[in-house]
Amino acid sequence: MGQLLSSSKARLSEATSEATSRAAQETAASSEADVYADGAAAAYDADAEGLRLFEVQLGVLREQAWWPAPDAGGLVSLDYGCGPARLLCGLGDALAPGSCGLDPSESMLELARSRAADAGLRDVVDFRNLDPAQEGAELESFAGKADLVIVCFVMYFVDDKEKIFGHLCRSLKSGGHLFVAEYENDVPQAKLETWTSAWGCRIASTLPEEMLIADIDEKFKINIFVVEKVADQALN
Repeated sequence: MGQLLSSSKARLSEATSEATSRAAQETAASSEADVYADGAAAAYDADAEGLRLFEVQLGVLREQAWWPAPDAGGLVSLDYGCGPARLLCGLGDALAPGSCGLDPSESMLELARSRAADAGLRDVVDFRNLDPAQEGAELESFAGKADLVIVCFVMYFVDDKEKIFGHLCRSLKSGGHLFVAEYENDVPQAKLETWTSAWGCRIASTLPEEMLIADIDEKFKINIFVVEKVADQALN
């Protein structure tokens, strides 16, 4: 009986911890959603933790064996939920004409366009409004065109994640790569493997990280995935 009680207490403690963590993450995500709602894009863009993670993400990309040399031509890149396009524009010479960032916030897109102009990328990358109600339908026009697809900290706000990942994978050329940085709770590795393998993609690498949400002084587990499109049909 003592063992049963101890086990029950442990399960209750674990469930309570998970619920508390999820509630904190919801608070963090609500704060992020408020940034989009009230137009405080500049503050979001200047967030210190966001800047740190940008450096981590950019470093992961530049370390890839397939990353282009400076004189080798760029990658047609698509950023779904690009925000102020810090990462997309940070790719610089690695971007090829036809690259695009999509976001639902016009204030974020204004920052993105300004950043692209400052980086000399005005004729390389385009920015478009993203309508969440379309559940990724805008991506159909990119089918088979992208060398690199980026999605970072978007999936908390997405109900049908499998559908969105289907659109993202279909956007890739054969041999292209999907770069994912998301909360572990929102995109567990096993789920991502299922969602992407259905479209001929496999996870090539995973980097565990943490994100500090300063407003609530709490860290959340995130994962950075590099996914490769290796086939035009589902993987077994």
